[in-house]
Amino acid sequence: MEPKSTLAVAAVLLAGALATGCGGGSAQVTTAGGAPQSFPVTGEPDEEQGAGADEVRAFHRHHHMGFIGFALMSIPSLGVSPAEQVAVDKIKADIQAKMQPAHEAEAVLLNVVADGVAAGAIDSAKVAAAIAKITEVSTQMDDATNDALDQLHAALSAPERQALALKVQAHYQIWEKANASEAAHPDQEKEGGHIHHFITVLALTPDQVQKVDAAFTASMAAVVAGRKFDSKAAQEHLDAFTKSFAADQFNAKSLVTADKANSGVTSWGAMRMVKMYEAMTPVLTPEQRTKLAALLRDHSTKTELK
Repeated sequence: MEPKSTLAVAAVLLAGALATGCGGGSAQVTTAGGAPQSFPVTGEPDEEQGAGADEVRAFHRHHHMGFIGFALMSIPSLGVSPAEQVAVDKIKADIQAKMQPAHEAEAVLLNVVADGVAAGAIDSAKVAAAIAKITEVSTQMDDATNDALDQLHAALSAPERQALALKVQAHYQIWEKANASEAAHPDQEKEGGHIHHFITVLALTPDQVQKVDAAFTASMAAVVAGRKFDSKAAQEHLDAFTKSFAADQFNAKSLVTADKANSGVTSWGAMRMVKMYEAMTPVLTPEQRTKLAALLRDHSTKTELK
């Protein structure tokens, strides 16, 4: 039997994947029973509340490895048959190994931020260098993993391919709402928000919550005044991936939308994470900074959602 946290995470992803929303279009696949079925490739995820949802959001606020990362996180919950499991596990391990440069680049940034939080000030030059490396590596990951992704497509049944496409869509939608939606930048003290996550974890006082939220909101307003998240590039790649991976034929190399989408997701997500901790650091007590730094270092060791 799966642990409760895993089941809760799966429920959140399923709700996000199946949500309908404005705009977008759909992909049509044929299920194992032979009936065509359409699923949305855009829309607002119906994020549930609770420990499982918070776990997913917290992971997506700290880990920005692009769409191949979303695919990698989707594999364990596919529920493949025992006959497929050995082959799928081997492919997953291959993708994980090839993603190591992305994991290492991300770990560097998380530790830079942890060092700054502990010291009371985050080093902007080290942050810039770390984000540049994350962005650079993100454009290499699809080339490195294309063959393995093709093998995964071949190893899965049609319903399993559809399920993975849906799960990638759900991961992106949760990531986008947690990191890139302009409407989500303010009110992070509300349930589901980044600051709300730390109210209990760090025992934030109401005054601290107000100060952090105000500083973060102002910081992100300044960012979006001069730079927007490239949601168009991300959505184009999401559409291309979900439609092609759910189909009978798939060629990962044909997804020419990957580099722009991945660099946009990784650079924006990393920047937004840093902005939050820059707003939080001056407001925390030394004890709270020590605890937060330890949490960030723990995140630096994680490569997948458990």
